[in-house]
Amino acid sequence: MLISKILNNNVVISEENQEEVILMGRGLAFGRKVGQEIPDELIEKKYVLSENRRQLLMELPAEVMEMSDKIISFAKEKLQKKLKDSAFLAMADHIHGVLLRLEDGIYLKNFLIWDIKRFFPIEFEVGQFAKQLLSAYVSKELPDDEAALWR
Repeated sequence: MLISKILNNNVVISEENQEEVILMGRGLAFGRKVGQEIPDELIEKKYVLSENRRQLLMELPAEVMEMSDKIISFAKEKLQKKLKDSAFLAMADHIHGVLLRLEDGIYLKNFLIWDIKRFFPIEFEVGQFAKQLLSAYVSKELPDDEAALWR
């Protein structure tokens, strides 16, 4: 696959079957330029990118996409389910929104947190994982309410 756009050392945009795809892998783009081939063995993840999602992707910081990938991978492992490729970009968009909200000092209260913990413990665990990633990213401990908002 040829590199169409480099987002960072680990994330590039390419084309497959006339569709744009996001390719992820450790050091995938390191030392490479647009137009160069990506060896298949370096590609760890591939997400199909629909046309209407392309613009959204261009606005998201690379760190947000990496967090999204980590959360989606953790969710797949914990839930033992295959998630749609669209979950990656939906999660990235959600993370970006959370970061913008936190920048403005807006914290949401989730009044269903105890129900979510009780009835959806695995999903809440995924939310806790996401909360920990975001807490580390913003260098501030976020409340558990944030973990319950990921469901």
